[in-house]
Amino acid sequence: MSTQEISLNFESTAILIKYDDKGLPHIQTADDKAYAYAQGFLHGKDRCQQLTLLQAIMRSKVSLWFEESEEAIEIDKFMAHLSMYYQARKELN
Repeated sequence: MSTQEISLNFESTAILIKYDDKGLPHIQTADDKAYAYAQGFLHGKDRCQQLTLLQAIMRSKVSLWFEESEEAIEIDKFMAHLSMYYQARKELN
């Protein structure tokens, strides 16, 4: 995995976020408020990915989002059997 870097600014304070080879973010900044801002930024970024993943799970499309592993296919089969996404759509209409 290649390391990713994100540069931000908060009230003229530079923030550098570096991801290690395990995908964990490390925040570098000189100010506590800027550090809190960076944490909020990462929380929002990760929350969006979490919601997208949950949507794929509910729609039985994990194997399309990721590689077609046996585990992903089994999750899709199970969620299709539960039919939660389609039942929720049916209740809304």
